[in-house]
Amino acid sequence: MLNRSRSRGFVGKPIWAVWRVGNFWRHANTVNSQDAFAQEAVDLFVYTIAREMGAMTAALRGLDTLVFCAGIGENSPLIREKIGEAAVWLGIKIDAQRNWWGEEDISAPSSKVKVVVFRTDGTGGG
Repeated sequence: MLNRSRSRGFVGKPIWAVWRVGNFWRHANTVNSQDAFAQEAVDLFVYTIAREMGAMTAALRGLDTLVFCAGIGENSPLIREKIGEAAVWLGIKIDAQRNWWGEEDISAPSSKVKVVVFRTDGTGGG
């Protein structure tokens, strides 16, 4: 996936392709597996998040809690699920039912890392 994504990338895509990515993120819970461009965007996004989680976990020498918040983090159970699958090696296990029901604590009972979703207010109004 990485080599394909780097070789094709998003550089040089026509403006409609950029719009499709933006429009896609608004509907990230309904990824159509038939749309190769949307699926590639999800795969690349999840790969990047998992890679950075690994780097940060190494720098911190461990991980106690994974927090999903804002935009995609709090509104896309599909993306949270895929990130959890990509980071299972860190001891992260997400309870699918809790995740899709929108609960705050979405950790599976067997998870070594607590996984939570925090609702945020981006307006600064608290």
